[in-house]
Amino acid sequence: MYKNAFDCFLKIIRKEGPLAVYKGFTSPLYSLTLINGIIFAVYGSTIRYTSNPEALSSHFIAGSVAGNILLSISVDILLALADMIVFVLTLTAISTCTDPNSVEVESSCV
Repeated sequence: MYKNAFDCFLKIIRKEGPLAVYKGFTSPLYSLTLINGIIFAVYGSTIRYTSNPEALSSHFIAGSVAGNILLSISVDILLALADMIVFVLTLTAISTCTDPNSVEVESSCV
């Protein structure tokens, strides 16, 4: 397979070309853009409602509010993602470890 990370990188470049390194790049880019947009929007809105926007305590409050809003959104998304992963892994384990005509599990899966 691969000796180390650099060997993996070289084999991918040789086999699939240099653009293969960027596969899967757009999804994290879009999600980080959305996350940063939410943080800055909530932070900016919160800091405007404080009595002294220049005070350290105002920045602390605005950052805390932005973080908690983002946390409340992302926790639900991550829980749904974890449920999907467990579901897929369970289906994979069931389909590879059992005979459709038998109720017993193969010894290699125990």
